[in-house]
Amino acid sequence: MDISSNERLGNYILQLACGKTYALQEIYELTKKILYRIANSWEYQRADIEDSVQDFLEALCEKSKSFKNNENACAWLCGCFVNMLKNKKNHEKVETAFLEKKREEYKAKQRFLDAEYITNHILLNEVRSILNDYERKLYFYKFTCDLSLMEIAEELGKPKSTVQYQVECLQEKIKNFLQENNTKFVR
Repeated sequence: MDISSNERLGNYILQLACGKTYALQEIYELTKKILYRIANSWEYQRADIEDSVQDFLEALCEKSKSFKNNENACAWLCGCFVNMLKNKKNHEKVETAFLEKKREEYKAKQRFLDAEYITNHILLNEVRSILNDYERKLYFYKFTCDLSLMEIAEELGKPKSTVQYQVECLQEKIKNFLQENNTKFVR
């Protein structure tokens, strides 16, 4: 872009910042080739390229307020557009990761229908039925919450050595129950 076109672009950006929306069309006419080339390097589909340029022009109405008269207008505009495209790509990555997480959560919910899960759930209920209230609490902290012995000791207000002994006794009790009933967890 030559110097006079760059100065005109700067004036149009300043006019847009003052609320004169007719300047948007002039900005588009001066920069459309540059904007489409930039968008083409970030997007693959023609429709996505056009959408990106359109989105940028809409955002430019607000963004123009941060333009300073002494800046290189074309460089400023291109920098703003590239930043918008980067943010859009980052947002798409976050959105993709979010959807993947949701898919994994859905798969995890599906395991409730899995025979192994049901078998283990029934078995766990049988194991819990032989435990007293304190042992159930200990079982919950150790095997459900996966707390360390120190964390369990703090939670129960007991010494770590006492908790360690009680967990060992609990494991032995569960092991004996499973052996007596010839059962084991399905893996």
